[in-house]
Amino acid sequence: MSRADADERIIGAISHFLNLCPDAITGDMLKEMCLGGLSAPEAYALLLCASVDADTETERLMLRDSGRIFFESDAGLYEKESYLAKVPVPETEVNDAALSCVTIKPFEAFPCGEVRAFSDGAVLPQISWFAREARFPALLLDGRLYMSIVPNEILTIAPEAARARGRVLTLGLGMGYFIFKALENPAVETVTCVERDDRVIRLFCTHIRPHLPRPEALTILQGDAFQLAPKLYAEGQFDFVFADLWHDAQDGPEMYLRLKQMELEAPGRIYSYWIENTLKYYI
Repeated sequence: MSRADADERIIGAISHFLNLCPDAITGDMLKEMCLGGLSAPEAYALLLCASVDADTETERLMLRDSGRIFFESDAGLYEKESYLAKVPVPETEVNDAALSCVTIKPFEAFPCGEVRAFSDGAVLPQISWFAREARFPALLLDGRLYMSIVPNEILTIAPEAARARGRVLTLGLGMGYFIFKALENPAVETVTCVERDDRVIRLFCTHIRPHLPRPEALTILQGDAFQLAPKLYAEGQFDFVFADLWHDAQDGPEMYLRLKQMELEAPGRIYSYWIENTLKYYI
């Protein structure tokens, strides 16, 4: 079996688990498996495979690479992150758009960073768990989770905000995590954000914007990013562009490719895309 085929089987089983039963593994189950001499990543891999009835070959592959996929994280470290520490997100609703929270249960699996490429050619997801319950702010639209400031968002967005320079354009508002981190960055002069949904803008401006590091440096434009971006690019007033318009790697590739085409028509600035390495894997 090729390395790519092995990775595909591993990613398929993990995706199935995350969609079907991410909280199926408990601390007692993991502890019992480890008493038999397994490491925590090995035990987690086997329990995951059992939860989704993975075949023996997928189980073997998952067990082999378990140390490069699974790891425990410290909830307390994320809870101290500056956005979470400084933005008191309330539970409130406006026209079927709501600020709320999501709970990660003890030992529940969650993505924790982009897929990681290894020297042997493996491209593997990064999956973690907490030993205790943790709650994170979330945005829901029409009753469905739109985004949340969970570890995966923090790990994949904060580095892009740290790279930002000068006049920044961001496509997609969400809960403003990228904006918050960009305005913490002293190399950033201003941030302009394009957001289509007026409900998202209203919730953000009422409950989150007052807690930004430099709220006066932010401009929000309401409109469709794919319609406004070409005009904004052509005006040449931005040094750094960050796009975060997709929910995950499943719906992202098409939008990513459309934006990459626009980028080719407006060179001369830095372009950055949320979970770009993961999107490339699915293209």
